[in-house]
Amino acid sequence: MTAVYALWSFSLALGLPIDTWDAYDYLINARYLAGNDLSHLAQAYRTDRPPGISLLVAPLLSLGYHPGQRGLAGLIHLVPWSLGVLSLLMTWRAVEREAGVAIAFVAAGLLALNPLVLHFLPFIMADIASMAFGLLALRLSERVTSTRRGIDVLALALAVGLAMLTKYPMALLGLAIPIANLAWVWTGKDRPASFKSKLLASIDWRLATGLLLGLGLFFAVHALIYSRVVTGDGPWMDRLSAGLKAAWAGGGGPGATDPWWELPNAVWWTFGPPVTLLAIAGAGAVIVRDRDRAGWLHVIWALASMALFIVVIGHKESRYVLPALPSIAILAGRGLTVVGRRVALQGALAAVALIGIAPSALRELQRMGDPLYTRPSLLAWARFALDRAGADRPIIQNPNISPFALYAKDPVVFTNDEFWHYHHINHAGLEWFFDRRLLAFQVGQGPASVSVQSPWIRASVPPEWLQSLGEDALWLVALPKGGLLLSPPQGWFETSSAAQQPEPPPPFVAIDLTHVSLKPGARSETSAEYSDGKTTVVLNRQADGWRITSPPKDSRWFVGVAEQAPRRWTEPSPDLPPSLDGLWSERQVFPVRP
Repeated sequence: MTAVYALWSFSLALGLPIDTWDAYDYLINARYLAGNDLSHLAQAYRTDRPPGISLLVAPLLSLGYHPGQRGLAGLIHLVPWSLGVLSLLMTWRAVEREAGVAIAFVAAGLLALNPLVLHFLPFIMADIASMAFGLLALRLSERVTSTRRGIDVLALALAVGLAMLTKYPMALLGLAIPIANLAWVWTGKDRPASFKSKLLASIDWRLATGLLLGLGLFFAVHALIYSRVVTGDGPWMDRLSAGLKAAWAGGGGPGATDPWWELPNAVWWTFGPPVTLLAIAGAGAVIVRDRDRAGWLHVIWALASMALFIVVIGHKESRYVLPALPSIAILAGRGLTVVGRRVALQGALAAVALIGIAPSALRELQRMGDPLYTRPSLLAWARFALDRAGADRPIIQNPNISPFALYAKDPVVFTNDEFWHYHHINHAGLEWFFDRRLLAFQVGQGPASVSVQSPWIRASVPPEWLQSLGEDALWLVALPKGGLLLSPPQGWFETSSAAQQPEPPPPFVAIDLTHVSLKPGARSETSAEYSDGKTTVVLNRQADGWRITSPPKDSRWFVGVAEQAPRRWTEPSPDLPPSLDGLWSERQVFPVRP
């Protein structure tokens, strides 16, 4: 099962065509950190996003990135995948030491099958990384207190620093680890004997040194980023303070409206009742029977990390519980030992636990097989536009630059978390795929003209042109070499429930709009040609005047663009035009669900 899981998740991560929610902000930040000049884009470095996952991804982007997610861009999803697999190995090891190999595989399997892990494993988000580094910090804090090696202290500092850099609330490790140490010192079975030794062990200098060095690493990395990347007025400490305040504000703070029971509900639903009850039994075994250091670490961390988001952080999403999931799985493995060494009874309880988690895991696997993840329509759309536009033609999003959303089929996993399968392609998402600014016409009418202004488009169009030609006047004047007009699907929501039959989701659309100016060529009494060397239009004389008889497909032709009032060539004319300006379009559709 573990091998099948690893192969499935590896193939999904390597070919994943989209990311989710905040991921595009992390990716654009990673490109900044990799040394890319992104000053031509609208998205600046997002200071309210922790830099950890961006720092881990940046080295791969520095090796080679091409717009449209070509080149090595797909490898970035192996970063969270690797950290997720590391979490499974650490979970296995933590249980194997206490309960044996068989129960260790059950605990690791429960974590691997959790729908939150199944879903978020390949995405460039902070949750899987914080889960891995948090679990590593718990393991190293246990080692630090039992060894006298300085390398273990440095390793703990690195794990704590990386956990805080990937997710700011992971600073809770600095409180949870000392509390777990106190619980062991004063209640543990193998605790120090004398009162004096208890006092000395209560503030373990190795633990304190590792935690303080981790905090130092956190601030050192931020100092480097805010002094070199996040430029601005004033000292970097002021910018860092503003960035951390923005991150806290993004969490909502106490008093926001999300229900307090959202995360306990996520644990109960994703693991299933049998696993949750086993974890409660395992926590009871630690408190009453075992009272060992490792057990106290996982009990305190699971309770403290969930309490942080329940009580302190107002905005809640089920993914916020991910750092606690390995500890819950480890405690569930501990719960299998409450029946003693009765192998048959342990096997029965493990089977019930796996059967309990199987339905939600299978539904999540089915969702991750949705064409949204397996057929990259978004990538095909972006690559078509990039290939056609080249370097000298603008790409314009129609009608304006606004975020759009994509949902997998049946996206609502449970009603309290509407964001689980919600893919929000914001400014950073568009810039990740295109590596250029996508524009929109911003038309402001004045007394003498209509002005179109953007880094790509600067033009003034007389109002009478708009009256006679409409939007074509803008294309003729503002796009001398044509451009790509993109229409992304606006937010759509698909469900297969009988009560709400799904509508076909709107496709991605790209229109290659070409603008050419044709000059007179060969002509006779009955025909005339206009050409720019690549495109030729033929006019033929008929009884009621000259008509265009061989225009390119889907074309529109205009006479006298250089004059004050150009007119559309739609009716026969008695005279040959001095020149022709042409617009024609090629429309490509990329269905989200083929």
